[in-house]
Amino acid sequence: MRNTRAASAICTSSAAPQACRAPCGWPDAPLRTLRTSTVERWEAAGRPGPGQRPGEGEVVARRATGEGIERYDSAPPNRNHSGDVEALCFYAGQGVGLAGRVQPAAEIVAELASGAQDVLGRVAR
Repeated sequence: MRNTRAASAICTSSAAPQACRAPCGWPDAPLRTLRTSTVERWEAAGRPGPGQRPGEGEVVARRATGEGIERYDSAPPNRNHSGDVEALCFYAGQGVGLAGRVQPAAEIVAELASGAQDVLGRVAR
């Protein structure tokens, strides 16, 4: 899987339901996904609707059972998937829009711990 890009390019717009099939049969449900090669291809093609998306129907990954996973499938990837997993739909909550920069996880945890200590120190006074 390739590296995450700069935070300014992490989220797609609210038009992203067309990039990944909307889950549970809710075609107009807004969602956010991380940018992947699938999202980039879809955007480059002008964000076409189902049936006209580039690579639609192409098997890009496989489940542990060997079952194919098509590009634009709504199922999120997991560690048992193989193939071009990066092309699958990586859902992201609203908080991903708050990311200001790419950081190692250890650095993020250290910042959270430091912030929590500061708050707890003020509350204890």
